[in-house]
Amino acid sequence: MVEIPKFLQDKAASAPEISYGAARVTVILKNGQRVPDVIVAWGREIVKCAGKDEIPFTENDIADIEIPQRNR
Repeated sequence: MVEIPKFLQDKAASAPEISYGAARVTVILKNGQRVPDVIVAWGREIVKCAGKDEIPFTENDIADIEIPQRNR
């Protein structure tokens, strides 16, 4: 589990739920890499990345999050 940086938690919490308390976002890393299909719980923590056994980044790597178009 990776905590979402405090400055992005309100944005994460605004993503539409796909399940109780869970939302799907795209994480944008400081190196410019985009990580799609990331599951966020309660707008505060990343709990899963599609196709990955472990979350392949840390809180300090996160520059932004994006709510995918299909969820809007």
